[in-house]
Amino acid sequence: MNTSSDILTESAKRDAETESEFGAANDVARKANLEGPSFRLDKADSQRFVEALLASPDKPTPRFSQALNTYQKSVVER
Repeated sequence: MNTSSDILTESAKRDAETESEFGAANDVARKANLEGPSFRLDKADSQRFVEALLASPDKPTPRFSQALNTYQKSVVER
């Protein structure tokens, strides 16, 4: 079974950081998440939000398709 220390060590190794650097970055991310903007939805708004997330996307507009095509031509695989 992995302990918190084992997980921290493995995560730091994967990101090529020391455990203290990884821990400090994790603390900053956690603080930003807790102090960042948030909102509350009532039941009806929450249901509409989930339905919008689960709905099939609309067909792309011609402008979007053109922009995607232009972007794909400009991207070079690395």
